[in-house]
Amino acid sequence: MLHCTSTVAGPLRALGARLTTALVLCAAVVVLCTTSCTWDPIAPADNRRIALARAQIDTFLSALAAYRGDNGLYPTTSQGLSSLRVRPSDLSTWRGPYLRQDIPSDPWGYPYVYRFPGGHGEVLVVLSYGADHRLGGQGANADIVGSPKAQSE
Repeated sequence: MLHCTSTVAGPLRALGARLTTALVLCAAVVVLCTTSCTWDPIAPADNRRIALARAQIDTFLSALAAYRGDNGLYPTTSQGLSSLRVRPSDLSTWRGPYLRQDIPSDPWGYPYVYRFPGGHGEVLVVLSYGADHRLGGQGANADIVGSPKAQSE
């Protein structure tokens, strides 16, 4: 029968403790890398622009709801978002302005698109074509779309 002497058991315990510590540290590094080192294809500046565009579109939709409440209908596509600031000549029930400031460009410097009726089943659509100012796209180039139907969901 073999017995480990205390001179051998001490170094083995120390080696085991070092291996356990090394494994725990490796596991921690793996967890940190997988949770915080993931690649985000949208830059932080673009995330801010997307959030600003959504907020502006929500503001337009709220103003459009007030416009509709006063006038019984939404502005036509040709009247556009400017009718939220300036009374259309043929509308006597207008109680605006419905926005405190002029209609801003989208965060990429392009005008927002307004359509009434919106198409695809939407009552109306307010949208930004994103960074590339083209229909469709992904990431920062994706369209940012708002409609009363989408806002209520």
